[in-house]
Parts: sequence; C-alpha cells; structure tokens
Amino acid sequence: MKQLEDNKYQALIASPPCDTSSRARYANFNGPRPLRSKVHPRGFPWLKGEKKRKVQLANTLMDLTWKAMIIQAKNVPGIVLAEFPEDLGKVQDGPMQGQSPSSLWQDAKFEEFMQLPGTSTMGLHQSDFGAPYLKPTRITMKGAPSKAKRVYPGLPMFSADNDYLGPIPKVSARELGLTTLARQANEAEFRTTGTAAWPPELAEWAADSIHESALQAENSRLEKGGIVGNAAGVLDDKKEEEEKKEAQFSSILKRIGAEYPVTIHPSDYWIGGKGEPRKTFAPGRTYAFHDGAGLTSPGRWDKEKRNYPMGKAWDQLREALLKTLMEARDEKGKELGATGINRIILQLACTPKTEVFRGEWLEKGREVIKKWLKSRCGDYDDKLEGAAEGQPFHLYTIHLLLREMRDADYMIFREMMEGVTAGILEPLPRTPAIYEEQTTWRLDANFLGSATKEAENYKSFAGFEDTIEEQFKAEQELGWMQETTVDQLKQEYGENFAISPLAVAEERKLDGTMKLRVLHDGTHKTHVNNRIRCRDKLRSPGVREKHALLRINREKKNIAISILADFSNAHRSIKIKRAEWGMMACMIRKGKPWINKVGTFGIASAAYWWSRLAGGLLRMVHGVLGPSFPLEALLFADDLDMEAECERERVAIVLAVFLLLCVGAPLKNSKFRGGFQVQWIGLYFDNRGYSLGVSPLRADWLANWLGEKLKLGIVEVREFLGGLGRLNFAASALYYEKPWLGPMYSWASAIQRADKDVVKIPWGIRLFMSWIQRRLSSGENMMAAPEWPKDIGDAFRSDAKAEDGRAFVGGWEVRGNTDTKKARWYYMELTAEEAPWVFSKARDPGRVIAALELLGTLLCIVLFDLKAEVNAKANCTVTGATDNQGNSFATAKGMSTKFPLAPILIEMNEQLRVRKLDLRLNWTRRDTNVEADAITNQDFRAFDEKLRIDCSYAKVQWLVLEEVLQASKEIYDCVSCEKEKKSREQDADTPRQQKRPRKTHARMKATMPW
Repeated sequence: MKQLEDNKYQALIASPPCDTSSRARYANFNGPRPLRSKVHPRGFPWLKGEKKRKVQLANTLMDLTWKAMIIQAKNVPGIVLAEFPEDLGKVQDGPMQGQSPSSLWQDAKFEEFMQLPGTSTMGLHQSDFGAPYLKPTRITMKGAPSKAKRVYPGLPMFSADNDYLGPIPKVSARELGLTTLARQANEAEFRTTGTAAWPPELAEWAADSIHESALQAENSRLEKGGIVGNAAGVLDDKKEEEEKKEAQFSSILKRIGAEYPVTIHPSDYWIGGKGEPRKTFAPGRTYAFHDGAGLTSPGRWDKEKRNYPMGKAWDQLREALLKTLMEARDEKGKELGATGINRIILQLACTPKTEVFRGEWLEKGREVIKKWLKSRCGDYDDKLEGAAEGQPFHLYTIHLLLREMRDADYMIFREMMEGVTAGILEPLPRTPAIYEEQTTWRLDANFLGSATKEAENYKSFAGFEDTIEEQFKAEQELGWMQETTVDQLKQEYGENFAISPLAVAEERKLDGTMKLRVLHDGTHKTHVNNRIRCRDKLRSPGVREKHALLRINREKKNIAISILADFSNAHRSIKIKRAEWGMMACMIRKGKPWINKVGTFGIASAAYWWSRLAGGLLRMVHGVLGPSFPLEALLFADDLDMEAECERERVAIVLAVFLLLCVGAPLKNSKFRGGFQVQWIGLYFDNRGYSLGVSPLRADWLANWLGEKLKLGIVEVREFLGGLGRLNFAASALYYEKPWLGPMYSWASAIQRADKDVVKIPWGIRLFMSWIQRRLSSGENMMAAPEWPKDIGDAFRSDAKAEDGRAFVGGWEVRGNTDTKKARWYYMELTAEEAPWVFSKARDPGRVIAALELLGTLLCIVLFDLKAEVNAKANCTVTGATDNQGNSFATAKGMSTKFPLAPILIEMNEQLRVRKLDLRLNWTRRDTNVEADAITNQDFRAFDEKLRIDCSYAKVQWLVLEEVLQASKEIYDCVSCEKEKKSREQDADTPRQQKRPRKTHARMKATMPW
C-alpha cells in the first residue's frame, strides 16, 4: 500500500471516468454512490506501456491487500491494520472539480471486512501525530485502537452530491501554519512525494494499538480458561490490594476518556475578519497570529480586513456610549469632552492612584447598555442584571451583548452564572469555533492509582498559618471559599473529595516589600489535575505577535502609545459547580479543611475558564467599538496590552476600559501603566525604536550576575539553574542568543545529578557565559522587530555520508535552476587532522551523522556566499533541503544540547545573523535528494567540474566554530563522565543512595528579584 500511495501515477488512479457498474450503499450514506475502487486501463486509451503496467499493478495490489486483510481477520488471532488516504468525495476545485476519485475505501471488500467481528475504522489528520502537513488518512483494523491520540471513528460520510461530511473535521492547513500538499500548476513533481513514511507518533500509536490488542486477547484467553490468579488459584494480598485500587479509579479513567460535550455555535456565527488572519514568524518558521481572544477575534486581522457587527442599532449604541463619556463631569464639575478623554490616556499611562472612571460614569454607561439591550432583546430579564453572585462580572450583560453579535461562545456566559465544571468529575467541553483542539496532555492518568485523599502542606507554608487564615476568611465573605470539616466533606461528597497540599511563595518586590502567594498543588500527591483534560488548545500572544505590531507601525511610520491593564484575581472569577468543590479542598490546620467554590491557581482548568471569559470580553469590546474606534490589543492571561497610533485609537482605548469597567471587569488602578517604552509580561518594548527585548535593568542584572560568577569561578547549582532560566527568557526575545544556551543546558543536567551544592565552572561554560555577558554589557538588550523575510526560494541541497571510518559532505546550488550542469557545487572529505570532532565518538563518523548533515548545510551558506540583497530592507529566506529530518527541527527550534550538533548550530546562527538570512531547512527523502547523494558518493557525472568550488575544511573562514567546538567538547566530556559515574553507582551491589531532591530555583525569585 505504501507503494500505491507513493506511486507517481496516483493522479491517474484517481481519475474518472471509470467503470461505474459496481454500486453499494454505506449505512450512513444518503444515496447510491458509484464506487471507483479501481481504474481500468481500458478506460484510458492514452495509457501505454509503462504507465499502463503501473496502473494494472496498482489494481492488483489493492485486490491482494483486501484478500490478505480478510483472511488474516477471519483465521488468525491478533491485529491486522491497513492505512490509505481518506476518501474525500468529489474534488472541490481545480481541473477535476466535481469528479469523484477512486479510493481503496470504495471497494466492496472494505464493507465485507467491516462486517467481521472486532473490526473498526477511523480517520485522522497526520498533523495531529507530528507531521508538518494535514494529510487526512483512514485506518481500518481488527483490534483495539489506542486512545492515546485523537482519531475520528466511523465510516466516511457523504452528502447526496458526494460532498465529504466527515468524520474527519475540515480545517485549514494555512491557518494552522502547516504545509499544503496540494500540487500547484507550475510544479513538475507531486508534493506528496516523500510523505509516504508515517510520522514517528503515528507509528508509536500503531505500536500501542498492537500492544493493547495483545493484552486484551491474553486477558480474554485467561478468562475463558478460568485462570484468575496464580498457579494455585489464590491471589496474594498485594495483588488483591492493587486490584481494589485499580477498581476504585476505573470510573475516573472512564470519565477521562468519555465523550465530551461540544459547544454548538450559531450557524452564521461572527468571524472577525475577511480572508486569512495575520501571520507572524520566527527564524525558520511561520506562525498564525493570536491575540489571546480566540480564533474569531477581530484582533487577529489587520484593521482594514476586520468584520464588525453593523447596522443602525449598533451605531446608536456606539454613539450613546461615546456621548455618555464625553458629557461625563470630572471632580470639578466640568464635562470631559475630547480634551478630557486625552487626559485620561495620560492618567492611565502614569499609574493613577485614584479612580479614573468615576462611579456615576459607570452607572450611566450601564444604563445606556441596559436600555439598548431591552430594545433589542425581547427576553431581557431584570432579575439577572448586575454582577453575578460571588463574581465581579455582569455575566448576563456580556451574554446578551455577545448573543447580539452572533458570537460563537455567547452561551458560556449564561452557564458561568450558575457554575461550570472544573473538569474533575465531568469532562471539559470542546469549543471548535474559538479554539484549536488539544489532543495531548502532560499529566498521565495512570498516576491516579497512587493518589491520596489528604496531603500535608509543604514546609514553606509553616509560619504563615495565621496570615493565610485571615486571607481565606476574607475570601469566604466574598463567596469564594468555605470552611468545613473532614466529616462534612465525607458526608456530602463521599469519595469525591481531595485535600491538596498548600505552599507559600514569598516574592520580594523591587521596593523591598514582600508579597505572599498561596499555591494550591492539585498535581502532586492528590493528583487532581491528572483527571482534567482540557480539550481546547489555549493560544497566547508573545514575542512574535509583538514583533508583528511593531513591524506594522514601522511600515506605516507611526509611533504608538501603549496602555497596559491587569485583571485582579483572574483565576478566582469563575464559579465552579458544587459537586466538585470537595475536589478543590485544602487545609490550614489539621482537621479544619477549606473548600474552594471558584477556580483556584493550581487547578489545571482555572486558566482554561479564564481564557474563555477574558477572550469573550475582548471580542465583546471589539464588537461594541466597531470600525469607528478600532482597537489593537493583546491579551496574555490577565495582562492586557492596548496600543494607539492616532487620536481615534486613543479614544478607542478609553472606551474599551470604560466598557470593561461597566461590565464589572476588576481592573486595578495601581496596575494601569503605559507610554512609548513599556514592560509587558516580562518583555520590554520600545515603540519609538520599533524594538523589543529585556529592560536595561534586567539586562544589567544578567550581565552583572554572569560577570560575578565568572570572577568567582564557582556557582551554586540551584542558583545556576535559576540564572539559566532567566537567560532563556531573555533569549525568547533576543533569539540570536538562544543557540548559545544549548551546551549550558547540557551541563546543567549533569550538575543536577551530582551530589554537590556548589560546583566549579568549567572553561567551556565560562566561554559561553562570557560571550553572552559581552553582548548584554554592550547594550544589545533590544532587537529591532525583524522585517518580513523575502522568500528567494530553494537555494541549495546538501548531503553527508559516513562509511568505513570516513566522512564526506557535499552540496549544490539550486537558486531556482534544477540543471546541475549550470550549478556550483562542492565536495569535501573530512579528516581527523582537520576536524577531530567528526571522530570524537568511538572514531566512528557515523555516530555524528546529524552534525555532518548540518555541516553540509552550513557549508552551502558559506561557500555559495548566500546573503540578503544589497538594498533589501527585509531579511531573505533561503530554503535548503537535507534528508536528515532531525536537523529541520533543530534549526526551527534554534537550540540543541547535543555534541557536536550544538556548536555547528551556533556557527550557523552567527552566519545567518551577519548575512541577514532566515533559513527554512526542509526535510526530503533520500530518493528525492539524489543529486547531493551522488556527490557524497563521488559520482560527479551530473555536474560540471569547472563549477566545482575548491575548498577544504581548514580553509573555511569560520566565525566562532573552532572556539565553540573546543568548549563544547569539554562540556561533553564532563557530562559523559557524570553519566558514567551515575551508571556505575546504579550497577553496584551496594544499596542505592537515597535520591537527592531536585534542585530548584524558586528561592532565587524571592531573594534575587530582577
């Protein structure tokens, strides 16, 4: 079947017309459908010779496949599995529009197979299994499919017109930032070439399915034979205890894997823009733009492409709100007017100490909204208006406003008034219109068997009992918490309660004051979070989105002012259903537990529900303000960044804050701030210089910390881990520094295993630390927002080979020309004298083949002297091809901890920096990279010897490679030595030492704020 899928003549197999005499009906099929399971060569008189033979071979292969599947399923126990592209019905566009391709799944033998006992079929997107493309695929099998990944069970469904209806949902590859396999008109080759191989996660899923089927078959055999326990037929006490515990949590496991509710949105729900949303990019990859308010938010589109609720009624609401604010009177009794609104922007930017929006202004604003809603909503209920019990938000008002906008998620605000599930005893819902699907989770449900009902608080909690008890009593007055007893918990909740441990984090602010954070740990010990499965993937804006906005302003030559706001107690804003309160219990003193009635930090679903609430709020603001006052805003958790580049947009910010306060948003006056240079979610950006990075204070802290450790020559393990975490955060904005951290992370993993609290800093780590310190000390704490890269297309192809103790690299320059006789090329053999790192692992170059492949790519950049155009304002994007898939991931990630891959990646990064290049390294199969493969095999017949670049490894002008290789080798030896030491300890006959607690850097945040 792989041969059939990878057949170059797949388009012929899928072409009509063909014999339609064979017809059948699926159980879920709306009408008779002509089945084109085969292509008959006689239907194509123009098929001759080799092409005709390949079509006949494909038909024969399909017949043989079904025959083998049915025989195996009938006569042999165990699993049988077949995979083929999904039957997607008729072609929707292109030269074959309206025609129905042939498919393996149209064969009558498929229906015969599905009638056999124990068979099933399901569809999937290979992108959900790690592939860089969607590739809808169908799998049919006899056996138990693993539930570890998202698949869509059921037969393919079609409309009466043969349009595909499912079960695989239709999604956009471009919107998800995935490669499209659709062949373009000017392409000679099929894009599906090289995609026949399964992504590793799909192979792992198939292996898990085989394993689970084997276990089920064995259990069935034992039950039929009456074998229940050991040979004597008696279960020992330990096994009986394990089975009881397993039975205790079986119902929980069933709930986790149960079907989840799906939010039903209006059929014509509001989408906030026309065409594709904005795109962002980072080195090596393009991403979708996310503003934190969901997939339908207008903020994802450029202002001129946005959709808003329109009509006379909406214009009246907008005018009424603006008029209310303009006519509002300040403390001196004067109307605000346009001047007053501009003054409010300055007040917000300067962190006001008093209320900017007076209470009477907000009451008038609420009356305007209430009057408008009553005129529009015949079912308006006066009893439901105002703030919901135990919550600050006017959820009913938000619900109705979003309903009038046809928002896809308006119903959830009505449910929040009564309470929502925390996802512990009920599954969390899926909201496909607002979020992409989440299919993997970090926490494993298998740990539920070791969960405890009551856990002691952490040591950090000791001494703060009185302070925390006062805080809990204040929250009890707000309706957020409730004091209870263990007996009451058992009486009301039975087995559905868990008293999770508490911890206290002391955070020292820059002004010297201390702030206490109570951490409710629902992950460890009680394993409450292991039960929660968030079905929606949360997306938050970050460096890429901020770069995009800075880049847009630079292109328009505008300077924006930013206003930042912060929501108070965001995670406490969601009311939880009473049935799950017991699962969110904690305890200050023995025998006196407290239960949370609202979401709490430390329960996995708290962030999810806040995202849905805050996302709806921001979409509501966009819809109410409309095209007259377009808002540019980014929402990261509870941090809101709004920017204005003209007077109209400054009014938009004031109206946005006014509207949020009218619907009860708990925005802190003390957290408002703004200006042209602002720090947001730890990032520092300069609207005047269109740059982003870390603040001068943080850059100085890092430079001083690095300098101090370099001077001492030793470092505390825990402190080094904390400093490395801060360096990694800085590298998220200064991404050219990121590759330098790879070897430092490798060393950090070694010293964590060492039985030492203080370690000497080796020379290699000193080199990397000093390099970063020099850059931060020289003022390189900011990076200008990069221009959108200009794609100059496929630039080169490279390959590497290691054989019989020898290593070779080669490559040729494509530059849009596939004629190898006109292309420059190079070939190089690496010797132990010139490149000792190639032979550093058991004298075998084959053990560093990934680094050799990346070296081949690096040499293409250097030897072909790739650089941006002389007068180009944007970085240039070059595309290279290699048949080592891991390197495409390493270049996209920008960091590696492996030797010698890491130093090669560092050198490549520096070469790209000075050349203003952005590399997109694509993986290709070896059989499609034959020219570069021929070079490394010393077959130069396809190339012109006159165009060969005379080169050797020793003559190449490297920027940092030699020095970095030497330092990385020392780190590699240090890490290897530590691993061998630990391995010897574990293999020794003496009992193992007690495992040392992991060294964390939590203390650094409290004692060394930055």
